[in-house]
Order: sequence, then C-alpha cells, then structure tokens
Amino acid sequence: MESNRERYESASVLAAYQRLDGLFPAERAILESIADRLPGAALLDLGCGAGRTTERLIDCVQSYVAVDYAGAMIEHCRRRFGDRTNARFVNGDAGDLWWAEDRSFDFVLFSFNGIDCVQHTHRLRVLAEIRRVLKPDGLFLFSSHNRDHHSIVRRPTLQPTLQPRSLKRQFEHLYNSLVYRRREQVDPTYEIINDDGAGFSMLTYYIAVGDQLAQLHGAGFETLSLVDHEGRRRPAAADDFSASSSVHFVARVAPIRTAPRVAPVVAPRVHWFGSERDLPAACATILAEAGHDDVFARRAWFATMEGAGLPAGSLPTYAVLAEGLRPIALLPCRSEHHEGGRLALHGLTNCYTGRYRPLVARDIDSWRAGIELGRCIGEDSALDLVALDCLAPDDPASEGLLAGLREAGRFVLSHDEYGYWQGGFPAGGYDEYWKARPGWLREIVRRKTRRLAERGPVAIEIATEPDRLARAVQLYNELYARSWKPPEPFPAFQTTLVDRMGSGAGLSIGLLSVADQPVAAQIWTATDGVAVVHKLTHDPAYDRWSPGTILTARMIAFLDGREPLRCLELGRGDDPYKRSWVTGRRQHYGITAPRRASLTGTATAFRHALSPNHWPRAAGGPKGRPEAGRVDRVDARQP
Repeated sequence: MESNRERYESASVLAAYQRLDGLFPAERAILESIADRLPGAALLDLGCGAGRTTERLIDCVQSYVAVDYAGAMIEHCRRRFGDRTNARFVNGDAGDLWWAEDRSFDFVLFSFNGIDCVQHTHRLRVLAEIRRVLKPDGLFLFSSHNRDHHSIVRRPTLQPTLQPRSLKRQFEHLYNSLVYRRREQVDPTYEIINDDGAGFSMLTYYIAVGDQLAQLHGAGFETLSLVDHEGRRRPAAADDFSASSSVHFVARVAPIRTAPRVAPVVAPRVHWFGSERDLPAACATILAEAGHDDVFARRAWFATMEGAGLPAGSLPTYAVLAEGLRPIALLPCRSEHHEGGRLALHGLTNCYTGRYRPLVARDIDSWRAGIELGRCIGEDSALDLVALDCLAPDDPASEGLLAGLREAGRFVLSHDEYGYWQGGFPAGGYDEYWKARPGWLREIVRRKTRRLAERGPVAIEIATEPDRLARAVQLYNELYARSWKPPEPFPAFQTTLVDRMGSGAGLSIGLLSVADQPVAAQIWTATDGVAVVHKLTHDPAYDRWSPGTILTARMIAFLDGREPLRCLELGRGDDPYKRSWVTGRRQHYGITAPRRASLTGTATAFRHALSPNHWPRAAGGPKGRPEAGRVDRVDARQP
C-alpha cells in the first residue's frame, strides 16, 4: 500500500513516532521471557520506526539490523544511533530482504503491527522472507490487528465544538475517510480497513487470531505462544480475543517442512543503506570490480569520505539497485536537509574527488542499469532534489542515470565543473615517457636538481608501508601548513585516507628533503597501472629550485618501476603545469535534478537555466546510447 509508505514519510507521522517511548506491555513480557537468549544474538528489527525498540534492544544483542521502508524513519534512526558499531540501518522492504543471508538471524521482530501496512500478497512475501533469513532455532515475534476486536473504529464522527482547530481536524478525518474508504477490501480470512490510524489517512490489515495461525502455518511457521495487548500470555487454542485490539505472536520455523514458494521480486528496485559497512556482502563484488583500476570507486575511498570528508549535517547514503535478490548497481551518496526541511541527495564527493559514477556489475549493461537506477531514485517523492557532481563525460552508466531521472519526471540541468587531466603512459616505460616531455621541463629537472643540492644534501623518501605512511602523512600536513595553499576544508582527510587505504591500495607518499628538512611532499595511488596524484605541496621558500617538479618526476619513475603504468592522472583543475606532464583533458560536469511537481523544483530549474555555466545535455545518442563525452585535447607546451 504505497499510500501508507508516503504517510510514514511525512513529518507529522515521524514526529508522532518520536514521541513514543519504551516497550509496550506485550513486548516487554515477551522479551523478558527470552532475555537469556539475547546476548550474542543477531536481531532483525523490521519496521523500526523512529527507534522506539532500537533504544531498548541495540545494547542487548551482538548484532542489530533495523529495517524500515520509510526513509525519514531510517534517517532519524541513523542520526540517533549511527555511532553504534554493532548496528545497521536499512531503508528497505521487509518483503525483499535480498541483502540478508539465509538463516542469518536468531530473532526477527516486527513490532507495532507493522506487518499490517502492506497488501495481502505482500504480507505473504514478508513471511516467506522472514522464514528464509531466520535460523532453524530462531524466534519470530510480531503483532497484528485483531479482526475480532469489539471496538474497531471504522468511521469518523463529528462532535459539536466551537474550537476551530478541533472542527478542522474532524473535517480532515471525514475527508480522508471518504477518499480511502473506496480502497477497502473484505476477504473471508482478512480485511483491509481505513481505521482511525493517522487521522483516517491509512489502510490497515486486520485478521482474526485463528486465521493468522493458519496463515503462519501455511508460510512454514509453528506458533509457540500468543500474548494480548496487555501482556497476558494466552494459550494458542484460545478463541476469545475480542477485548484485545492487537495480538502478539511468537513463532519459529516449523521443523521438517518446506515453505511454499513465493514469487520473488524481479523488477529492479532501489534499497538504501546508511554506511559503507552496512552494505550487504553481495555488493563487495561490484565494489571490487569498479575499484580495481579506479581509486575513486574503491570501498576504502568511500570509507574515507564517510570518516573525514562529509560537510556538516550530511549523512552517508548508498542507493543499491537490486534485481530480485542480486544487486546490480550502486550509487554512493550523502543526504542532507535543505531550507524548509527539503531532503536533498548529493553524490558522495568533495573537493578531493576526481570523478564519480554509478558502479555497475561487470556483466550488466551499464546504460540500462543507469536508467533503472535514475528512474527509481527520481520517483522517490521524499527526495526534493538530486544533485550530483564530478561526473565523467563518457560514462554510459552516468548518462543512463540522467535519462532515468528524466523518465521519472525530473528536470535534469547540467553545468560545467572542472577539467580533469590524464593521459596514457607509453609501453616503453618511464624512459620513453620522459623523452617525450618538453625539453624545457627536462632541463629544469636536471638543472634545479643540481642547484638544490648546493643548499644541502638532497634526499627523496617514498613511503609505502603502513608505519612509514603514518609518519609521512604527518610530515605532509606540517609542510602543507607552511605552504601558500589555503587551509584544508576537511583537515583530517589525508590522515584518514592513509589509515583506511594503507599500502594495499597502492598508496605512496613522497618526501623531498634538503638538509633533513622536508620541502616538498606528494600523495599518490597506483594500482593496475593507473597512477593518480591526490595532493601535493611544497615550501614556498624553495620556489626558485622547483622541488615539486623534481619530486613529481621521481615519483612517476618510482611508480612505473614498481608496476608498469598505462595511465597517468594529475587530477582536477587547469593548473598550467599539468600540460607539461600529460596531454589529455576531460571536462567533467554536474547535474541538478529537482522534482517538476514542486514549486521549489521549478524555481531551482529557472535559476539554474540563467546560470552562465549551464548547458543543455542531450539524453543520449542513437538508439538511446550516450554520445561520446566532451573531451578536450591540448598540446604539451610550456605555460
């Protein structure tokens, strides 16, 4: 019932759930009876809401995973409990737990009648997924609205009042009831009713106790006990629950029984995760494939971004596109609230990012995966704005993502950002590369190296091992503080990068010292033949001796000697010196994609269209394929 999900995304319902505190009597009675089984257990908390049950359970178990299909609820939980190392928070569907391994949880909890918010067929899928992920000796605890309850509120009533606010609320309830009444369903074993929940603005599943027991049996469970809403344990055979508005069930997987097959969800869908460490194991292959020759697509890079590269108020958010039980693409993002509480989704990028793109499984068509990813993200009504930057001009997944956002009814507005400098490395290695450099550059390195030696003994140290890297990045930071460069926007980024990536990511830090005094430093990564310089600095007192140029030449020679290079990247920005080292320049761009249906989206589109660096971007080339990106070439010449 999509209308229910939209209501749970609203600020008013979130505020109501934030006011809930503590366990209900039935929940407390059940959990106290199994308290000795909780330490060391893995708990799956479905429909976690704003964290009412999280607060009581997260410290009682070894592993805690919370799931809710309302992004606003999950984001609130991440802000409250995101520092807990044993917890994961997943914005996803309880009927599609593709990221969870079979038989991986000791307990599954679906509290506060959360299972009653979906249609009947979806409810059966939820039960099938819970049975799949529950261990054979695990317990399933959930509650459901009781169809036999004697006082179900089905219609609003108008009470005489002189209070304008009260009168307004009564008419709102009456209007909601008239709208949702048409969607009610009646079946011999269940009803879907527009009751008084959230002001008659939702549809709720009601089922009698006997029918729920039969439903559990048909899904492959056996019921152990029943508890009424006041916490009184009742025998499973009891038939008088008319005084209980909801009933709590404790069940386990039925032994020696095969659960019925339920058709899997095959349409591509997006699931949301709040951290790199929350990503399911199935995403590891995508990250490994994307990051083997692209440092900006590595898991360690995103972990660094989370740890030391996020603007204040931002939260990491990963969109994972899954087809059935298999992830096929992922988009690392960050979310933040803009003015007026509008939720915006940005790429997980900052000023240190060289490029950004959707990451797609190797055997999947990148263009089509990008379209599905963009469409699913674009259709999410909770996202008022999608803004991505650092996009490469010739990536089919990125172009597909833009096409998908358009299909979802969003404006897609492009703007130029920066040039990224990179070039191929000759097969003959460093000697051939160096001979192809401009003569003036080779002469500068030769002459300045000799003159720098006149100032004192010159030493170049290149750190690659963890202990030496830690010391080298400390010296880099000290040298940066003495340089002409402005303060770092994320001061801990370089140190965190070394800590998260280490030597396994081909990280190298070069230091050039004169008379034991560091005067130039550079941070590089090189794996699978692709060398990237991330940061460089030098002491301005040594400008006349060009220590940075000398160190760059030595670093390229070292990296090529360590592993033959095939590509050299000098990063973003049109600094004149880069033309001397590589000859390829690619213009990267960003996009802003507000919702067409919103007033703020239309205003954003209008302002953006007036921007001097705005340019229209085609949806794709022939037969829907992206055209070749805008690639500029420049000659290697002296600036």
